[in-house]
Amino acid sequence: ETDNIFRGIQQLQCAKVADLKQREADQNGTIEALRKALEENQRRMAEEQFKSRQLEEMKAKERSSTLEALQEKLAEQKRKYEEALKESERLMEAERSHKEEALKDMDGKLKRQRTKTKEQLQQAEVQLQAERVKR
Repeated sequence: ETDNIFRGIQQLQCAKVADLKQREADQNGTIEALRKALEENQRRMAEEQFKSRQLEEMKAKERSSTLEALQEKLAEQKRKYEEALKESERLMEAERSHKEEALKDMDGKLKRQRTKTKEQLQQAEVQLQAERVKR
């Protein structure tokens, strides 16, 4: 009966260790998903910026009937595009910075959780050793 109890305790400890290892793997997957989302977001923003620029250029060409009007419109569009580009770059930098901070925060949380998990694993192994010694 003592052996059955010991085996039960041992099975519970093994299950706890497996659960802790699974949590660590899940947390690593979360970090990777955040990184991929950031990359995808940056790609989309660049794509939208390109499409917006093309649309503005098309509108400028349609409205301009003379070379002089076209030159004026192009100069205005260039100025607006440069302003929009600067604003877009500022926004992308702010978003990137925000996401990096979020990743750092998540990384810190995951490291703390990993440390806690490792400590729990070590405690479980010590308990397991103690049970073996008792037996």
